[in-house]
Amino acid sequence: MEHIRLLFLILLAGLIFSWIVLLIARFDRNGRFLKYIPSLVLFAGGAACIVKARRFSEGFEGLGYVILSIIALGGGVIALITACIVGAVRRHKQRGQFRKTE
Repeated sequence: MEHIRLLFLILLAGLIFSWIVLLIARFDRNGRFLKYIPSLVLFAGGAACIVKARRFSEGFEGLGYVILSIIALGGGVIALITACIVGAVRRHKQRGQFRKTE
């Protein structure tokens, strides 16, 4: 049962940051890099939690940081996939518009 809860937490983090990616992509029409920032933030947070767990924690505190890093890295993967899909859809739409005008 605990595995299902962890998967739901990863999915929740991924959905929240995917929503942020979609908002950034919607309001920033020309930016190519901005939609990748939420996934980079999650990857950096996950790496920081791993370093904190390995170097600066004692006892079960490290276990908590490892679980937080798993949630952050999983959510980062979901947000990165969302950003890549948004970029691919945007490129596909732009290519379709160029073909119509010719």
